[in-house]
Amino acid sequence: MAAENILITGASSPIGAFFCKCLTQDFPNATLYAAYNKNAPAFNLPRLKPLQIDFSNLSAEMLALPALKTIDTVIHLASVTPGNNMSGSLDNYYAGNVYGVMALFQHMAGSGNLKDIFYLSSSAVYNRTKGSVLNEMSEKTHLDPYGLSKLVFEHEMATLHSQTKINMLGLRVPVLLVDGVKYNFISKWKLAIEQKARLKIANPDAAFNAVCPGWALFEAFKGFTGKGSTACLTTNIFASESSNLRAILKAADYDLWDEVPATAPAQTLTSIYKPLSFPPYNALKVVKDFLLEAREKGQAA
Repeated sequence: MAAENILITGASSPIGAFFCKCLTQDFPNATLYAAYNKNAPAFNLPRLKPLQIDFSNLSAEMLALPALKTIDTVIHLASVTPGNNMSGSLDNYYAGNVYGVMALFQHMAGSGNLKDIFYLSSSAVYNRTKGSVLNEMSEKTHLDPYGLSKLVFEHEMATLHSQTKINMLGLRVPVLLVDGVKYNFISKWKLAIEQKARLKIANPDAAFNAVCPGWALFEAFKGFTGKGSTACLTTNIFASESSNLRAILKAADYDLWDEVPATAPAQTLTSIYKPLSFPPYNALKVVKDFLLEAREKGQAA
């Protein structure tokens, strides 16, 4: 059964805006609800119905919104991240990434309409000080407050699934590439290249596949939704072919950079699951195209 009423959280974020635009094109018969916290989505998509929901301060009035009783599919993209939690407070991470979200999901599950939840976790759930290759079985973090909040959320989702059998897919996203994302290092590279600034690169020759474009996430969502199953899967999503940072910068024809000592091991992601469920893509091509666009903007300026 195809999704009929879809709730997209984090609709004001770059990845949220990307998903909203894709949904309006690929789900023409669905009713789309765009949830935001403080800033309403800036894009003009007439089919979207805005809902203000603050996960860090979820109120009874928010839970009473009539639309929530009709939702059959949730795309959960909202998150408190290191970029929007400058204090690093663990309380802020838990309030926005665990408590408020789970209260909303449990409330919606009680309506009996909720069938599918697609959500983003993070590769930050792993202990990044242990080794260079991470997979689903790697040691989880005890140090990173953001990663801890995402890990606890994964466990809470598994508990909700055991109680409801809602179909769930969580993807641990490493470096996300969507226009407007500000806080990962490749997005910072893009801005620096536009300004013709010199980059500082650590581990330029290490294997690298920890990048995911927005379109790959959306294709994963389309492959997941409407299947009528009751699975609960959390897995890594990453490029099917690895490259290295030196090759990426060479392909982007950008040589204004210096190698600096690494403060953490270079990381690649692997999976214990067959990757056929997710769209394959090449890290070198994805990042090269992303940076070439930045270089062309810099040349035109």
